[in-house]
Amino acid sequence: MATAQTICYRSDSYRNWVRGSVGLGYLQEGLQVFAETIVQTEHRNILQRIGKCGKCSIESIMPAHAKQGHCIQKNRRRCNCTKKGNIYCAVCSKTYDEIIIQHRFIDPNWEIDSAGLFSDHWQFAKCFMTTTKKESNNTAAETDAACLLSIIINGNFFQAELDTIIDGENDIFSQAKKVRNAILHSSKLELTEDEVTEYLKTMIDVLQDRKVLMNDKAAQTAVTKITYIMNTKFVITTGIEKSAIESAQRSIKGTGELCENGLKELTSQSLAEISRAKEDAIDEIEKNKPKDRNASGAGIAIGQDTKTKEQ
Repeated sequence: MATAQTICYRSDSYRNWVRGSVGLGYLQEGLQVFAETIVQTEHRNILQRIGKCGKCSIESIMPAHAKQGHCIQKNRRRCNCTKKGNIYCAVCSKTYDEIIIQHRFIDPNWEIDSAGLFSDHWQFAKCFMTTTKKESNNTAAETDAACLLSIIINGNFFQAELDTIIDGENDIFSQAKKVRNAILHSSKLELTEDEVTEYLKTMIDVLQDRKVLMNDKAAQTAVTKITYIMNTKFVITTGIEKSAIESAQRSIKGTGELCENGLKELTSQSLAEISRAKEDAIDEIEKNKPKDRNASGAGIAIGQDTKTKEQ
């Protein structure tokens, strides 16, 4: 089967890119439980403090701060206080303001399913994602590393659970988000050995934050996996390769749908280049399949026994 074949014949720089993409998957696994636990706690605290409604939609709420005559959201054009005809609700209007206040950059994302805001903690979490859509990222499990990092960076309520001081630019979590973008927005699908090593180390540093993550089981399991692919050569199956390329495509598409007009042309160009790279990669895989079923290359495949070392 094609998914059992390896891509040892591919360039080292391309294999490094696949390693970086695999590392991002492990980073997502390591952050998921931590992020969801903190979000659940904060969501519950807000409901206990302000109350529940569930009848209003985000689009129809008039924020509580509208009565003060000035907007508290950074991007005023995205705030409901500028809309005529919106309705004040004793619960929803205060919750709207609370979400703005809890956002590090006072600029929440309102592309959420407002019907679930009071019953579903992950709709609350989506307010702290930099980019998302109503129909995507609706559970922690389906939320990628970039969005999990955005929630942690943008949600002020995460700071108490971190040893790292988040500044939104130079802290390790913000650096990890830049690493993710560098890997998945790479149209050439190539990384040097130094680049992939640096990127994987950044992921490990995130998961070893000394306050909570250092003792989080899922985070430390992910550290073990990332450390392995950083220090050990392994066989990358064509299934893993295809998954890595498709992950990059989904990332570019997701960004393109929400990016500013000035970036759309660049995004479309990158997406086209990745699509061509995918077609070329799959064609080459088919042409270079080992005829001997035992000629699977040196090393081990992800998901196999990690005790088997490269020969």
